[in-house]
Amino acid sequence: MARNPVQFQKSISLSEFLALYGTEDQCFDASPTLVRRQPGTL
Repeated sequence: MARNPVQFQKSISLSEFLALYGTEDQCFDASPTLVRRQPGTL
């Protein structure tokens, strides 16, 4: 069976991930392509 390269990507631990992107603000700050939704809108 062929190996899927996605399974062998370099990764970070959950604690590192949460330190970088654990809050909504951190997540939006790290990704400039995301558009922050206004409360009460879909």
